[in-house]
Amino acid sequence: MNKSVSEPQKNTESGSGFRSFRELIEALGIALVLAFLFKAFIIELYCIPTGSMASTLMGRHKDVNCEICGFPFQFGASQESNDGAENPRARDQLPRIIGGTCPQCHYTMYVGDDNVANQVYMSFNGDRIFVNKSLFSYREPSRWHVTVFRYPAKPQINYIKRLVGLPNETVMLRNGQVFAKKEGSDYFEIQRKPLRVLLTMLRPVDDNDYVIPAIHELGWKTRWYGDEHWERSADYKSFTGREGEGEISWLKFRYITASTTDWLHLIQGRLPGHLTGTPQLITDSLAYNTHIIQFPPPRRDVPPPPRHDVFEVESFLHDAKVQKVARNTEGIGLNWVGDLVVRCSLTINEIEGGRVTFQLVKGGVTFQCDLWSISKGDIGATLSIPGVPEFSRFSVYVPIEVGRKHDIMFCNVDEEMRLIIDGKEIDFQGRGRYDALCFDDGPLSRDRSPTVLDLEPAAIGIQSGIQGEGSNRNTKRNTRRDVGTC
Repeated sequence: MNKSVSEPQKNTESGSGFRSFRELIEALGIALVLAFLFKAFIIELYCIPTGSMASTLMGRHKDVNCEICGFPFQFGASQESNDGAENPRARDQLPRIIGGTCPQCHYTMYVGDDNVANQVYMSFNGDRIFVNKSLFSYREPSRWHVTVFRYPAKPQINYIKRLVGLPNETVMLRNGQVFAKKEGSDYFEIQRKPLRVLLTMLRPVDDNDYVIPAIHELGWKTRWYGDEHWERSADYKSFTGREGEGEISWLKFRYITASTTDWLHLIQGRLPGHLTGTPQLITDSLAYNTHIIQFPPPRRDVPPPPRHDVFEVESFLHDAKVQKVARNTEGIGLNWVGDLVVRCSLTINEIEGGRVTFQLVKGGVTFQCDLWSISKGDIGATLSIPGVPEFSRFSVYVPIEVGRKHDIMFCNVDEEMRLIIDGKEIDFQGRGRYDALCFDDGPLSRDRSPTVLDLEPAAIGIQSGIQGEGSNRNTKRNTRRDVGTC
């Protein structure tokens, strides 16, 4: 009889566990190497440290809605400690952000721990961006792109800026505009922004969706006002216009702001007793830089820090308590801005024989765009500079339908008039550019100063055509507007 004897089974459990552990270590090692190579040569994540790129890219900031008009905005918090720091005593020895000014209504909000609304206004870290580190290996740098670089004097710091100068160029900034001169040339040429970049860099000056009817019911002047042919809606957000007897009926914009003293009266339901409501020039103010900093009380064992040049000490009134704080004066806006954009939602109920006119003023010169009836169902757009015969009028067809609401943007930026309808720029074949007229001896000198006309820098007009013996068509335009700067 043959007996089958089973062979003893080999113990492979220990060997299998070792192989699994080794494979895990190898996978982690490969992943770490790939991650290092990916970060070093391909893409890396960066956090925006400051507000120098605001409002396109935000550094550390507070994100709030104005408690008066509801306008959403941000102001800087780069000097503030992190909320919820592990050491509260150390946090109390750091500056605190206690206020910021709304760019729409100019009301200064108090966001300290004891604010009236009893809200917690958190501080948020700066925006994060992914940077393609190999991009310039296969393509040349492009103007207006956001770039990351290291300043040779401080190579440990990453700087995140928008590129304006290319290799072998000399760059000049003049009245807020960028000019570049190529190597071997004697001529500085203005550098215009593509539409995508332009829309990104625009800063709001006025948005009529956030108007405050209550203060206007008291008698505070509105920014947009029209003649007797314009009818304002009950919520102050839109206007309906009817043409007069062949004359242009104007709806005009004036930049009226309320100071801190004005708001102390307005929030109590009364007009200020002094002269207010005077139109002002539009300046380069930026909400991000309007933050108000409260410094901690001085310690006896530590000398006080040197006072920064950009801050001025003032008294900030809140609940009858006066605190010594510092306001960032860079946010106030000290430089006049003439490059403007007017944007509106426009519904043309009838235009046959009539026209709609947009005007922007810069340095006392009016820049104009007319929408007018070419034939039944066809509408054209014409660019002109009234009073400057050297500029040749130019007209094109535009995709506007009667009875339909359209988003219209008329721009006077970078020495060029541009028209954007429903997000698409109208091609004027370069005829909207007038930089050739802006030399020192030209009719549109770049060094011209603002005039009284710049106190009403934007306007929308309507006019009917004349048929027969002086009769006019009773047509109507509905508009909703806002104004921006670049």
